[in-house]
Amino acid sequence: MILWTIVPVKPFKEGKSRLAGYISPQTRGALNRDLLTRTLDAIRLGQIDAEIIVVSRDNDALDFAARLGSHALTEQRTNPLSRGIGPHAVPAASEPQLYAALTQAACYVVARGTTKVLFCPPTCPT
Repeated sequence: MILWTIVPVKPFKEGKSRLAGYISPQTRGALNRDLLTRTLDAIRLGQIDAEIIVVSRDNDALDFAARLGSHALTEQRTNPLSRGIGPHAVPAASEPQLYAALTQAACYVVARGTTKVLFCPPTCPT
């Protein structure tokens, strides 16, 4: 089985929202793009046999990740579990966005035959 590494990414200009009072949305966007680049590089430098998938609702982040050689998955506003996939169907509104994105990506890679998943937030390697 292939290991899949899931990297959830907020829209570049929304990430690091606690810095909003200190730096512009453009600067935050550049910072978040840099953090994603570092994260993807760190995963590759770790020399683990893994596929990388970036899940985001930001088309710019998905296009950027694809240009860097990662799979890109558009984050849905509903949780795959709310559509009856899995043992515990629950309404998507009751779950935080991150959990819903990770669940969606995990369902995506499991449907492709994997049993090994690693979650890596884009701030890990920094």
